[in-house]
Amino acid sequence: MVLAACAAVVVGVIHFAWYVWAARRLAAVMEECRRRGEPVTAGQLAGDIVGDERNAVPHLLEAGQMARGWSARLPANPEVSSDIYAYPLEQSATASIEGILAANADAMAAFDLAKLLPGVYWRPNADPWLRHVDVRWQARAFQHVSNLLGLEAAHARAVGDDLKAVRRVRDMLWLARVMDGQANWPSHVAALGLEENVIRLLRNFALDLRVSDGAEFRGELRGLIDDLLEEAGRRGRFERAIVGEQVMWAERARAGVTRTRETTKGPPYYEVVRASRAEEWVLAAVRPYVMARSAANMVAAREGREVVGRGWQASWARPRGRGAVAVGGPVRAAVTPPAAWVARLVAAPDYAGEVKRQFQQVAQRRLLATVLAVRLYRVGHGGKWPEKLEELVPDCLTAVPVDPFAADGRGLGYVNGAPGPFVYSVDEDGVDHTATGAAPPVRYRWSDLLVSGADLVAFLTPVSDSPSQAGPHK
Repeated sequence: MVLAACAAVVVGVIHFAWYVWAARRLAAVMEECRRRGEPVTAGQLAGDIVGDERNAVPHLLEAGQMARGWSARLPANPEVSSDIYAYPLEQSATASIEGILAANADAMAAFDLAKLLPGVYWRPNADPWLRHVDVRWQARAFQHVSNLLGLEAAHARAVGDDLKAVRRVRDMLWLARVMDGQANWPSHVAALGLEENVIRLLRNFALDLRVSDGAEFRGELRGLIDDLLEEAGRRGRFERAIVGEQVMWAERARAGVTRTRETTKGPPYYEVVRASRAEEWVLAAVRPYVMARSAANMVAAREGREVVGRGWQASWARPRGRGAVAVGGPVRAAVTPPAAWVARLVAAPDYAGEVKRQFQQVAQRRLLATVLAVRLYRVGHGGKWPEKLEELVPDCLTAVPVDPFAADGRGLGYVNGAPGPFVYSVDEDGVDHTATGAAPPVRYRWSDLLVSGADLVAFLTPVSDSPSQAGPHK
């Protein structure tokens, strides 16, 4: 009995010492943030309030809430049923999409109304532990709307309305920018997911768009090209998202822990649940850990932001070998606390992985924009291929897109030869394997945009135009 009491006293002393150390560590990090003039509360990140009568966000969330059947599998066509953006669509799939779009007419009307409003304002949730739940259902709503826009674009392309298809793709890009307007990391990651929808869609039918010389279509297509290349404020949104992560950890360390569970009652699709007595004991036990991890994750966010700021030049960073994009700080919690749902809330984001994802998406967006620009150029020049990408400026491009992986800030590469004309990026290792002939691109029948062993390549003609040069089905 005496031994047990002594053991309890020792454990209590160790836990108290741990708590004091974690509290001091957190206080030092918070003081450093204040000294640097960095925000440590959500109020310091809040933007100008926009009234509902001018705010697009409530209507977009309403559209996502009304969306239904967007993920329905397309019957009688197993080749496309697993991919809502698959193209070409068979007649049965086209009919199925028409039914889905008809059932979501109200959701699309809410989206079209939102596009007419000039303001974008996200109301912050004051509870730092609930904010991630808010973002989760908001991202789900936006994903629903993005999928509906993608379906409508794919359907418009299938029935020959290429102008409408281009407009809906532009709407998808606008939706991603709106989602990225929040100052938090989960929203930024969700916005990257919405951009991936656009990339998937354009990879499927960018080369099959019937590009006409009409003024209206040329204007919309040039607008899509400019939207794909629009990166003004992208660095700011990226850094602001990391600052938001830093603020969230500061607030979580100061606040208590609230448990939630999902519901189907409607927005915000969760409700607060009182923690059980056992969970309260567990939370009290891991409280020093939460404070220590919050301090570590705040430092990681600061270091990640500094790396992005230093590397943002002609090239987004200086890659140090394939897959090596350096971002300081821990990327995962090293210890898992007893409560699994607490572990999910104290683990830091994988900043290095998301920075790499940024590079990859920007490279693909620039490649796709260049592909569309070349197609637009050929329509106005009797089908002639450009000798170099500079010929696309200024009628089809404002400037030749820079290769985000090239350390010297060069533009994207362009080759008009076997196995077909293509544009390319040097990809993650920063080495131009195509120019040296060390790893010429190999064309597969399954895709027009691919990583061909070394460089990231986007072909400018459909694979069916040169079957003799196509590699094996993969």
